[in-house]
Amino acid sequence: MKSRDQITQRQYDAGEKLYQLFYKSGKLQRLTSNYDAVIVDGGKRGGETASEAEIQYNEALKFVGRDLASVLRWVCIVGSSPSEWAKKEGHAEKSGVTVLRIALDALGDFFRMPR
Repeated sequence: MKSRDQITQRQYDAGEKLYQLFYKSGKLQRLTSNYDAVIVDGGKRGGETASEAEIQYNEALKFVGRDLASVLRWVCIVGSSPSEWAKKEGHAEKSGVTVLRIALDALGDFFRMPR
């Protein structure tokens, strides 16, 4: 979406930060086997613990509200398109991008990102 100039850099960064919190929280399940030894001990990853990342992730979604959190999870975490989210929710497909922009702006506000 960023490559097609449908969202701003700030919006992209807000979505990326949400994904990183989700990833650091340990919520991402592996879809394939990993042959490297992995120890999940709740230790710090990138300056915050998994539980701190999970708390901030949940607070961010709570801040934007249930409906906007839905599109953020659908696009930023699952990796589906905003139009697919809109169709799933019974909205016009073209409205998905607009709703995503609003959600990402709210998320940027939560993270106190400069405009």
